[in-house]
Amino acid sequence: MSAARVGLEMRRAQRGMGAVMAIAVLVILALLAGALVRFGSAQQLGAAQDVLLARAGAALRAGSEWGRYRALQQEGACGSGMQLDLRAETGFLAVVDCGVRAFGEGEDAGGNPVIVRVFTITTLVCNSAGACPDDAMASSPAYIERQHVTVVTDE
Repeated sequence: MSAARVGLEMRRAQRGMGAVMAIAVLVILALLAGALVRFGSAQQLGAAQDVLLARAGAALRAGSEWGRYRALQQEGACGSGMQLDLRAETGFLAVVDCGVRAFGEGEDAGGNPVIVRVFTITTLVCNSAGACPDDAMASSPAYIERQHVTVVTDE
């Protein structure tokens, strides 16, 4: 076999390597592009959840303050299952439960008993179209539910 013929056969064998390398590079670039799209989607979902959490916090504070107002300012208005519908403003429904217990704290200067009422206000907010809490929506990544307990006294 002559040297020219050996060189020709080596060139033929090397011709297919370029196509294999090009396919490998394309596969790697496609995998990288897929990872970037997935990362971008996760970032957008995280940002949307941050906004929902901020709205849930505002609704939670509003529900707690509303329950506190009803307990301290409106005698007898403290009850169970009160709803504050904030869906138009924040997209959240607040369910406020209020319990009261009275404690004797001794006597005043006139000998009369001093009674202190302690209100326990439990506020639950969720972004459900139906009832709150919503077990059917609990598995959705867009569902947010938060609860806060506030204890206040009338003195």
